Amino acid sequence: VVGGCVHFASSGWIPWEDRRSLSHAAEQMIHDHSLSQGEQDDGRETIFAIYGEPALLYQLIARDATVAPLGGRDPMRNRALSRPETRLIVGPHARQDRTFLAVWEREADRFRALQRYRVPRSLMARLDQDASPSMRPDGSQSDAYELYSTTVARSSNP
Repeated sequence: VVGGCVHFASSGWIPWEDRRSLSHAAEQMIHDHSLSQGEQDDGRETIFAIYGEPALLYQLIARDATVAPLGGRDPMRNRALSRPETRLIVGPHARQDRTFLAVWEREADRFRALQRYRVPRSLMARLDQDASPSMRPDGSQSDAYELYSTTVARSSNP
């Protein structure tokens, strides 16, 4: 066991790499986009709508954020997206999903970009997704998560 650890350490890869980057990103999103106390006193709250990003969804729920998971053939029909306090999160999985992309192409003008978060991908995730990833945990490989606000309510929402 010690030999294996020495080998990893000498190759520049640390087996106990910190993999909390998505957790920190969720915390930052909540901090950056939560409503003010006055708005919360009026009974409103920020809703994070998210499609195809289960790990981020989990991290938001773990921090008691109000979330609206999006799915189905028309994910933009979710009622939460007609509320001005909703923040739509588009991440790497959504950008690879044909269903989402087709709907996003049609509906993107309803949203205003607010902020982009770069989240370093851990070596474990890179090994899972790539046949020959860089073995260095230097943060050079990252995923982008973009937050949008609703600008126009959809009149045909059920």
